[in-house]
Amino acid sequence: MGKETGAIEFAFNVELGRKLRDKRLQRRVSLEALGTQIGVHRNTIARWETGEFPMTVWDFLRACDALSCQHILLLPARGYTWGEDLGPMQRERDRYMRKAVQAERDPPLTRDEILGRKTQPRREGAA
Repeated sequence: MGKETGAIEFAFNVELGRKLRDKRLQRRVSLEALGTQIGVHRNTIARWETGEFPMTVWDFLRACDALSCQHILLLPARGYTWGEDLGPMQRERDRYMRKAVQAERDPPLTRDEILGRKTQPRREGAA
């Protein structure tokens, strides 16, 4: 698992760096100017862009702010997060998501239902 996880993390960092570089070039910002804005050396940004060095979440958010872009647009696709075999993990996640949606949609349980007690339907005319 360790080697595979490392490969997934490396692929994620490479893709994140590629997207960061593309956005930086699109905005016509130099390595030095971006580094000055977020408080890191230009070589650090160059290493982020090649995937050689992973970004911290804080640095990622500061870079997004400096480039005036939404952070969600720079994140790699799910395949870079979970690797190639997404099927089992996606099914497990979807099962929990369905339960959460169902819980929001269904009426809240009564105390008797929570405790597992069976309630008797009320008879017509009973006092």
